[in-house]
Amino acid sequence: MARVSVVASSVGIALVALAGGYTTADAYDLVPGPITNEAPLGAPEPFPDFEAPAVLAPSTVPVTSLDSTAPLPSSSEIQSLANALNGDSRIGGGSSVGLRVVDIETGQVLADVKSDTPQIPASNMKVLTGAAAEYTLPLDRRFTTSVTWSGEPDGERARLTLVAGGDMLLTPDYGHRGTVASPNGYAGVANLADRIVAGLEGIGVTAVDIVVDDSAFGGPTIPSTWDWDDVNEAYGAPTSGLAINVGIVPDRPDDDPQCYRDPSIRVGDVLASRLEQRGLRVDSVTKGEAGADDITLASVESAPLGDVLNYMIWYSQNTLAEFFLKLVAIEAGRPSTTAEGAAQVRSILSAKGLDLDGVVIADGSGLSRSDRIPPRVLTDLIVLLARDPDHDSFLEQLPIAALRGTLYDRFRSTEGAGVVRGKTGSLGGVTALSGTVVTADGRWLAYSILADGLPWGQTKPRAAIDEFLTQVAACGC
Repeated sequence: MARVSVVASSVGIALVALAGGYTTADAYDLVPGPITNEAPLGAPEPFPDFEAPAVLAPSTVPVTSLDSTAPLPSSSEIQSLANALNGDSRIGGGSSVGLRVVDIETGQVLADVKSDTPQIPASNMKVLTGAAAEYTLPLDRRFTTSVTWSGEPDGERARLTLVAGGDMLLTPDYGHRGTVASPNGYAGVANLADRIVAGLEGIGVTAVDIVVDDSAFGGPTIPSTWDWDDVNEAYGAPTSGLAINVGIVPDRPDDDPQCYRDPSIRVGDVLASRLEQRGLRVDSVTKGEAGADDITLASVESAPLGDVLNYMIWYSQNTLAEFFLKLVAIEAGRPSTTAEGAAQVRSILSAKGLDLDGVVIADGSGLSRSDRIPPRVLTDLIVLLARDPDHDSFLEQLPIAALRGTLYDRFRSTEGAGVVRGKTGSLGGVTALSGTVVTADGRWLAYSILADGLPWGQTKPRAAIDEFLTQVAACGC
């Protein structure tokens, strides 16, 4: 059976503090909720911007063979720990927790607390969306952002069409093209402008009109079940298939919208600026579609899709999760809508043998409070992925306790550091964590902990969850 290695050494990830409010930080699972009944905690912790980090993936060092002959933990001991967590006043005192712990090798259930009860998963929904993408999309695919035209100028004018190809991580300047190991900023609008100018050289074009075509990613760009407040935040940008830095507005005041309402037009405006810097006059930027006989004048390519998927999981990026929901629908030849994407996720995972009883998929990211997942489904999916040598690498990309992603500031100086992997989740009154943990004896376990109906605030329920998983990690039982 294929294995996921366990990180043993620290990872130097440069996490850039993104200017923004307490609400935004909470949506990235990195600070307590925007409304809290807890004592003031001072300034919130910084959280990752979507500028390219210094590295995309850490070096992983196996610290255990994860041998199937390693002692299996006592189910009574793990259940006792689970019961204590369920009764912990910090996480609802038995009223809101659903939990399951499973041995990956044998499938034996080691602990269960209402694991068949559907609960609000928050960003744990991204595990379902990401797994569906992992199973069905070519992870080496690159998204092409292109500019087309008729091939003939109209006197000194040309109509250029900027065609969305799926890259929502463009940079306004020159792309790094892999010199930085992150998909964000891999391709640049400045590169596109250079190629346009080169392609028009010598034919007398001095002015252009830019038409932006994102019709390939049509349908509603915002899930209908999102709260309106979320739509104005950086974590709720529209999914148009064409954006700079996931549609986030740079250097915005806290009281201004934090993402562009039309990220595609924003790219068109930036392209216009770059062309004008190179001597072309741009008279208009409008929405439209490419001509049937248009030819490609210039193009740039994104990082591989697999890197973008990893990035979405690492940073719990909602807009990219919604984009992947659309992609699985498009890949199946279906319209690029939330409903079609949700239907495809169900179809893909059901075909893999996953029992989705109780699951409600209202979006791809978990920002919707209409989503429901029983913890059993998440552990079943994690076991399914772990046992599949073609797809177990998906689990490698989960955040790692005390080291990377949305767990980088949790489990510090505990037995859980480096051996707990998990997808975080937080909404007001909801705390979640699902992933894998390796015990002190080297046994590889899947777990899912979902808690909803909590008081607002994340500090106390997270502390309770972290203590539970630290005890499981330390278990030589």
